[in-house]
Amino acid sequence: MKKIITSIYLKIKTIHLDDLVLVIVGIFLALLFRYFTRSFISGDYLQNSIWYDTVKTHGFSAVGLLNVNTTGGYNYPPLYLYLLYVVSILFPKLVDVSALKVVSVTFDLVEALFVYKIIRLKFQQGPIPYLATFAFLFAPTILLNSSVWGQTDSITTAFLLASLYFILKKQNWWACLAFGLAFSTKFQSIFFAPFLLVLLLKREISWKQILLIPAVYFVLCIPAWIAGRPIWDLLTIYLYETTEFPSFELNFPNLYYQLPNSLFSFFSRDTLVIAVGMIFLYVAGIYKSRVKMTRSALILLALVSVVFMPYFLPRMHDRYLYAGDALSIVFGFYFPEFFLIPVFINLLSFFIYENYLFQISNVPGYLLQLAFTFVVIYLGKITLTTLYPGHTTVNNSADDLKPVDLQEDNPSSLDR
Repeated sequence: MKKIITSIYLKIKTIHLDDLVLVIVGIFLALLFRYFTRSFISGDYLQNSIWYDTVKTHGFSAVGLLNVNTTGGYNYPPLYLYLLYVVSILFPKLVDVSALKVVSVTFDLVEALFVYKIIRLKFQQGPIPYLATFAFLFAPTILLNSSVWGQTDSITTAFLLASLYFILKKQNWWACLAFGLAFSTKFQSIFFAPFLLVLLLKREISWKQILLIPAVYFVLCIPAWIAGRPIWDLLTIYLYETTEFPSFELNFPNLYYQLPNSLFSFFSRDTLVIAVGMIFLYVAGIYKSRVKMTRSALILLALVSVVFMPYFLPRMHDRYLYAGDALSIVFGFYFPEFFLIPVFINLLSFFIYENYLFQISNVPGYLLQLAFTFVVIYLGKITLTTLYPGHTTVNNSADDLKPVDLQEDNPSSLDR
């Protein structure tokens, strides 16, 4: 413990005073906004409050009581319940709506930490990593998802950002551990899976390391199994989720937004074929490329994975671009020449959110679908020109799409 405290002290000591003030003020303001919105009740609160009430009433045994067949229909792995149990112990008098948001807001800070660490890999001096961190903490959907909506996408995405960071550092065991934790929170973590599959096929990650992912999931299921939750329910919960909402989409302007849900039973398998086909093109295109998997390339490919997947998959909800929101901010600060990408993606998500949270529709759905389609095409073009620089024509015009500069992996510094 003494070594840890000493290490933290030495790191703080190396921070310039102005940077330290920036960090303290920035975090304070980010938490202040979240504090003021703590009592907002969203449409999902009723269901989530049932879970938390059960945890408060029954203690840890609640992780064995709650499942898809109980009141409130808990349709997630047990990791989130473990976190709620910790909150119930630490803050027993906190009202439910605020207690539920404690976990999500805490992971906002974890996300911000890994945003900082990723950007710091390139900009080892100067304010850019701090600016990226606070741009993330104050991004509209990052704020709304945890402190207003009370959703838990911050937990999953914190682990995805951690996984990406460890991949960039070539610490693959830690990367797979982090992804195993992400997969143990929400099924949306699979948006990151095509990216990991590419790394596996290109031998950047080994099979042994990949096997850590299901191992982490299974180990985290054991306490709930011992507490009484059926093992079959724990191991097949995501199979249940894939059949839960028989719709092309749920207020999410992806490829299928214009299709009437009355046709879903007929075309549902076709939508899966389209999604699998796009995953195949993504994986094959990267696998056949001779471009080295540098940090620059990895950040681009991770972003493309988490943006393309919700665009082409059916049954997507309005929050499912959250990981894309987060990684686009990383991308925009890692490559400042592409700063409009995170602006565009985060505004797109915000206009999707406001429809559910506030019953406001400032932008028609068909325009949001067009915007999302533009983002997918734009990222696809950048990816192609990056992976196959000798096979695509990129003029020097400022209006043309430019490839990501793969020579930017050497740490940069900015004058203070």
